[in-house]
Amino acid sequence: RMLLSNGVIIIEGLNLSDAEPGMYEMYCLPLPVTGGDGAPARVVLKR
Repeated sequence: RMLLSNGVIIIEGLNLSDAEPGMYEMYCLPLPVTGGDGAPARVVLKR
């Protein structure tokens, strides 16, 4: 609750094992779900 109340987004189950080491920008694109405390999301890495 402390993280969420401070605007920190938690991403569970993200597998980055195929990403090569390096610096990336990460974009998280969650589906807009009303009244829920979570949503499926697409995560994109940009080199």
